[in-house]
Order: sequence, then structure tokens, then C-alpha cells
Amino acid sequence: MGENEYFLKLDTNLWAIRALKTPQQMKEHPEEDLDGHFLEKMYFLEEVFACLDALYGQFLSLRLNPDWDARTKPLLKKWYHENNR
Repeated sequence: MGENEYFLKLDTNLWAIRALKTPQQMKEHPEEDLDGHFLEKMYFLEEVFACLDALYGQFLSLRLNPDWDARTKPLLKKWYHENNR
């Protein structure tokens, strides 16, 4: 997201985050500024959730489109079979 890099494991059955690594925080000494450290971490979490919400919204727009069965589903199946051999 922008210049921030995140790593996460997503449980696709539950649409839940199983592991998350946020970018390195800017503060070198968080004990000196606990509020700033906390707020920065919350910003990172908000960014992750906004991205997941946007991805899910894109999926829903594709899934609820009348062309799903005719166009999108066959492409997904092809991609899956090519990448899971």
C-alpha cells in the first residue's frame, strides 16, 4: 500500500487474518512516546483493513455480475489449474 509493505496470511474460508507483519515503525524508542507508537500501529492496521475491504468489494462486483458464469469463472478455473500443478 503506497510505500508501506505488509505480509499477511489470510484464511480464505473465514476471510480472517491469521498472521500479519506491518512495516517497521518509525519510532526508535517507543517507550518515550507510547501514544505515537500505538497510533502508528493503528494506522498500519487501518491501511490493511481498507485494502482487504477494497479487494472484497472488487470480488463482489465480479461475483454478482451476470457474466460471472460465462466469463469470469472459466478464467479463474484456468488460472487455478495452471498454477496448481
